[in-house]
Amino acid sequence: MVATSREYQGRGYFQGLFACVENLLTSLNVENLVLPAAEEAESIWTKKFGFTKMTEQQLQKYQREMQLTIFKGSSMLEKKVPKKTSLLESSTTLI
Repeated sequence: MVATSREYQGRGYFQGLFACVENLLTSLNVENLVLPAAEEAESIWTKKFGFTKMTEQQLQKYQREMQLTIFKGSSMLEKKVPKKTSLLESSTTLI
């Protein structure tokens, strides 16, 4: 669970934290990030952080292959973790 005090909301603190988490997962070669989201927070995860709601088939596949904790009143969301890029791929040429 993540929460930010009202006086600090909207300043991008969680976005910075989440970017660090994504960088760590990328360095560990993690391919997908799956999380349970409370129904009222689902739109934040999908609109701000690029998650998509898992289909029933995707959820069943994960349940067969791994141990998942699914909370009542939540939906399971998934996001591909960005791949490492080489300096050549990520550099921009200025003319």
